[in-house]
Amino acid sequence: MKRKEYEFLLKAVLIEKKEEELKYVNQILQGPIDWIEVIGIAMNHRLCGYLYKGLTKEQKNKMPMELKKNVEMLVYGQSVKQEKMYKYINELNEILLSHNIRYAGLKGIIYGTCLYTKGTRRSNDIDLLVYEEDLSQIDELLRSVGYIQANVKGDKLVEATKQEKIIQRMNYHDLIPYMKQTEDGIIGIDINFLFDGKDNLIDSKVFEIGTYMYTGKEYSFKGLEINTNLAFLVCHFYREATGALWMDNKRNLILYKIVDIANYIRHFEEQMDVEKVVKLFQELNIIEKALYSFLMIQKFYNQNFINAVIDCILSNYNEIGQKYVNNQVFEKFFEDSFNLGK
Repeated sequence: MKRKEYEFLLKAVLIEKKEEELKYVNQILQGPIDWIEVIGIAMNHRLCGYLYKGLTKEQKNKMPMELKKNVEMLVYGQSVKQEKMYKYINELNEILLSHNIRYAGLKGIIYGTCLYTKGTRRSNDIDLLVYEEDLSQIDELLRSVGYIQANVKGDKLVEATKQEKIIQRMNYHDLIPYMKQTEDGIIGIDINFLFDGKDNLIDSKVFEIGTYMYTGKEYSFKGLEINTNLAFLVCHFYREATGALWMDNKRNLILYKIVDIANYIRHFEEQMDVEKVVKLFQELNIIEKALYSFLMIQKFYNQNFINAVIDCILSNYNEIGQKYVNNQVFEKFFEDSFNLGK
C-alpha cells in the first residue's frame, strides 16, 4: 500500500493545521509523490475540495498542471452550487426561527457555517432533525414556501402519495424528502425525527439539552449543542459503518465522513471537555457506538481528543471495551477505504 500518499491526503484535508502538520505536508511534497493516486482517492471519496482548500498556494503549485486545472474546475462547480444554496438556506433559517418548532440543522448545513469555505464540500441537500410532535407544523411551513414531499422522475417532481409517505415513515423511520423546483434546480430538505434509532428514543432529552447557533461568514443556522451534535455524528457514523446495506455496497467507505468528524473535533476541541462528552454519551445510551466510532476514526486520525475519549471510555466501561480489543474490523476498514476498486 502506498502509505505516503494516504498519509499525505489525510493530513492535507485537515482544517486549522498545526505548524508540525504544515511542515509534514511540505516535507512530503519535497519528494516524489503519485499524484494520480492522490487525486484518484480524493475524487472517489469526495475530498477534492478538501484537498485543494487544505493546501497553500505554494503547495497547490506542486500538482501537475492539468490535474490542478481539473481540480480547480471541480471546486469552482461546487462553489457555484453552494452559493446558489445560500438564499434557500437563509429563507429556511428565517421561517424556522419565526415559529416555535423544535429543530436543528445537521451535517453539511452546520459544517458550512464554520468549518469549510465555499467550494470545499459537496452537499446534496439540507438535513434537519425535527422533534416528531412538530412534524405536522413544519410540513405546513415548508409547503407554504413551495416544498412538497416528492420523488424525482426524470427532471420533474412528482408528489408522493399518502400511502408512500406512511410506508416511508413506518418502515424506515424517516420522511420522504421535501423538494422544491427552482430556477437553480431542485432543492431538497431531508428531515430526520430520530436522533439515534427506534430502539433508543432519546429525542426529547436531546432537545432538552438545547441548541447552539452556528455562525459563519455566509450564513448562520441553529444546530444541536456542540457536544450533542458530536453525539449525533457518532450515531450517524456507526449506523452507516455497520449497516449491512452500506457494507455490502461499500457506501460506508466514504472518507469524507471521517474527515468531517475529525475536522469538527479540531474546530471545537477547546470548547469540549472529554469527561463531559463521555458522560453525555452514557446519558444518551450510545457508549458502545461512540467507542466503535472513535476507534475507527483513530485509525485515520491519531488526535489527542480522540485518544482521550477512547481512554476515558475504556477506563470506565471495560466490559464494552473488551469487545473491541484486537478487533481487526478497524484495520480492515482502513485498508478497504483505499482499495475501493479492487
